[in-house]
Amino acid sequence: MYYRWIREYKLRRKLGPYERYRNFRKALIRDCRIPYKLRKMISLRSYKNKLTRKSLTRLKTRCLITGRARSTLSLFKLSRIQFRTCACNKQLCGVRLSSW
Repeated sequence: MYYRWIREYKLRRKLGPYERYRNFRKALIRDCRIPYKLRKMISLRSYKNKLTRKSLTRLKTRCLITGRARSTLSLFKLSRIQFRTCACNKQLCGVRLSSW
């Protein structure tokens, strides 16, 4: 389970410097004021540089306790299962139990 955290941490550190560059390229490609040929050249060049593999969307938010990648609440960084157990044990500040 810990190897997933380590892999995600390494990937986040590796992709961090490229994010500003990717956003700049994406803005240039989407800008309609730039001629079409120039936008096409920028998009082909970014594809050749393999910027598609260096994207932050490949990362997943994981639960801090279990490492579960699915159904993670981003505010608490906990999975729904751990969130419920922590809320029942009153370990989370500002969370109330409700039943209907």
